[in-house]
Amino acid sequence: MNKNKVYNYIILIVITSFYFESILGIIVSIHGLAKNQPIFKYLLILYVFILIVAIYGTLYLFFKKHKILIKSRK
Repeated sequence: MNKNKVYNYIILIVITSFYFESILGIIVSIHGLAKNQPIFKYLLILYVFILIVAIYGTLYLFFKKHKILIKSRK
């Protein structure tokens, strides 16, 4: 394996762990909000931000892997 494939697999593992962490965090935060504990409101914001970062990373890797460049046409 060359360095580029190892790098892509490591990034894939990190992004997958971000997905699991954010989904579980959102579920726990909603459960905490249902029990009227206001601190979970901030945790919900944090985990939604982590989910957005994971989605951005996935799209970045997809576009990089398939060499799709978004350019303005002139």
